[in-house]
Amino acid sequence: MEYLPQATPWIVGMVVHPGFRRRQVGAALLGRLERWAVDLRSERIWVATGREPAVRFYQSCGWDVDEDAEAASGHRASVLVKAVAT
Repeated sequence: MEYLPQATPWIVGMVVHPGFRRRQVGAALLGRLERWAVDLRSERIWVATGREPAVRFYQSCGWDVDEDAEAASGHRASVLVKAVAT
């Protein structure tokens, strides 16, 4: 994970209220964040999550698991990445 400090931008703490899940809210938020990354001239955008349902959600939105790692807390985390058009 030595390359991760240079990896930017990151999505951190994106959560959709349970009452709004499965209504494309998360996908819409990701789409806007991806456009923002393009505006920043980023080639990739990153996210880390420790929850399997979140990993499946990101994968359904075109993200790839880049690495599975152990977080400082001792929990497992998946790092996902998506290439964005610049």
